[in-house]
Amino acid sequence: MKKIKYVFQASQSKENFCGRTQQFNQLITWITTGDHIAIFGERKIGKTLLQLMLNDVINGLITRYESELIDKNFQKYLLLWKKDLANFISIYVDLQGTYSESEINSRIMAQLNKLNENQLNFNIQTPIDNNTRFEHILQHVSDNCRKINKHFVILFDEMEELGTDNFIDSDSITKKLRMACIHFDNLVFICAGSFNWLERIGHKESSPLNQYRECYLGPINHDDAKKFLITPIESFVDLSIFKFNLRDEIIH
Repeated sequence: MKKIKYVFQASQSKENFCGRTQQFNQLITWITTGDHIAIFGERKIGKTLLQLMLNDVINGLITRYESELIDKNFQKYLLLWKKDLANFISIYVDLQGTYSESEINSRIMAQLNKLNENQLNFNIQTPIDNNTRFEHILQHVSDNCRKINKHFVILFDEMEELGTDNFIDSDSITKKLRMACIHFDNLVFICAGSFNWLERIGHKESSPLNQYRECYLGPINHDDAKKFLITPIESFVDLSIFKFNLRDEIIH
């Protein structure tokens, strides 16, 4: 039996992503309309894997998923999403272990450099000064994207790091993030974290969440679970030929 690594080793388990087609489609819709998104959920529920999948789909890196995904229902939407996101580019930034704005800036610039290497038709010159401020990096990205008529998505993971005692001046970075949501109309921010993040910074007056759509990531829903199970079978068998409801029999 194949071992499904859904919770752990997220970056190595993308082909096992399953059961979240409806929620993923909603996130894509929000992204294409320029909405910022805050994703919350319990630890190990799949927030990191969800963001990694979003990053790949936004950047059109779906070739492996067209053949390797175990969720055939999700697979059917890939080309449609790629078309919808044709004018979008994204980076994924893991905040785990960060303790200051300069640390976050370094990780953003590292991902921008990585994007430059992988995107054939996209080249953004990243600021080389490690002292470059957060808002100046975003301004630089926004200006470059405007030249090529693109929208840029930044996926921040482990947002609860901003609420730890070790993080230097977390109020400053959250305020800058809130202002960025207002100021840059071609940037989209997707931030994921545990409920600890919601409790620590979510209800402050300067919270960036005031500008965000909220998405609770819980267990997969019933409809997505059914489609995940049924879709591969429907590829080989016309279920309508059965007098009884074979779909329900398969589910139960």
